[in-house]
Amino acid sequence: MSNASLEVTPPNLQPQPGAPDNWRRFFSFSTDHKVIGIQYIVTAFVFFLFGGLLAMIMRGEL
Repeated sequence: MSNASLEVTPPNLQPQPGAPDNWRRFFSFSTDHKVIGIQYIVTAFVFFLFGGLLAMIMRGEL
């Protein structure tokens, strides 16, 4: 039998060049058209939910 040693290297946990630091910064300040589209859809959905909440409050008062 032979003894073979297998050396395991840890994964590279350093940030990749050009990769965003975190998701909050990535979605806050971006000129990428895909990110701007996601921001637009999320903002529209949030205001849709907020408008629905206000409508339910108004309905409850009547």
